[in-house]
Amino acid sequence: MTIVGAVAVEAADPAPVFLIRRAGRLPQSWYREQADLLQQQLAIRPDDPVGWYSLFVATEYADSGQDTLQTVLSQMARNVADIWQLPYLQARVTRRPDRVALLQEALSRCADCGEVLEDLAMERELSLDLVQADALWQRLHDSATLAPGLLDYNYNLLQSVADAAILITGGYNDTLPAWMLQSTRGVRPDVLVLNLFLADSVRGYLQGTLRAHGADTRGPLASRLRLTGLAARLGPAAPGELQHNMQRRFRLDSLSHDWYADAHISTRPLVRRLNGNYAYPLVALAQGLDASDPMAARRCRDLAERVAVDSGDAHLLEHVQARLGDP
Repeated sequence: MTIVGAVAVEAADPAPVFLIRRAGRLPQSWYREQADLLQQQLAIRPDDPVGWYSLFVATEYADSGQDTLQTVLSQMARNVADIWQLPYLQARVTRRPDRVALLQEALSRCADCGEVLEDLAMERELSLDLVQADALWQRLHDSATLAPGLLDYNYNLLQSVADAAILITGGYNDTLPAWMLQSTRGVRPDVLVLNLFLADSVRGYLQGTLRAHGADTRGPLASRLRLTGLAARLGPAAPGELQHNMQRRFRLDSLSHDWYADAHISTRPLVRRLNGNYAYPLVALAQGLDASDPMAARRCRDLAERVAVDSGDAHLLEHVQARLGDP
């Protein structure tokens, strides 16, 4: 995609481009067409903040790539550096937690901009900073940004579940308005609204929010779970099943050495974090072998601690070391 050039060409007026959560998703070809029209318009009126905002959003939804988005942001910085849209859009391509500082800068430039309030309130929810989140939800409510029909939908969504339920949601429009209603209007505060995408993508949010709401997804089943390796069986397990699986059926060589050279992708952090899951069955196996085979038990303990260390997960390492204790 060609970004704004030096030659100004008259063109048909483009339509404003909104976030999908505001206006719904349109065909990708429409976003590409609008991006082309906006480039031509901005060549004539480069000081138009709404035009730059629309160009960025159209470029993003046209799936033009991160390099093109960064080019748009660079041109915005040269032409309209002081507008709230610039740090707000920069936040859309910035990883957490650096995103928060950009959203705060945007809010300092536009105190009642709904998009900024909404995104910053979400970031505070994800970091479990509920005091600041509540203040931002109130400001978003007072801005009257969200459509009344959206509030009705989320109100009814919250009313659809049992007392103290966990309501699993999948998008912005069935999550953020619900959080706002809970915070500002006291609508069903007993319900835990858990966004599936955010729970999966933001490390620490899932466990943190479950603890904050006193929710326990494993507790009711804990007494019926039997560890059989990297999984647990619901119900009774065969005697010695964990030991049989790990000593007779598992391939554990990769925990000590790799198939390929150290530079191979399999040595990267993703696999090391995944291998941390071996720590718990290794601990359980070590405890089962303490009486019958102390040397094998020690090898399992050493390997459990090693994979926990290699995972880079301090919380996991702490748990494993606490469970290991003294043989």
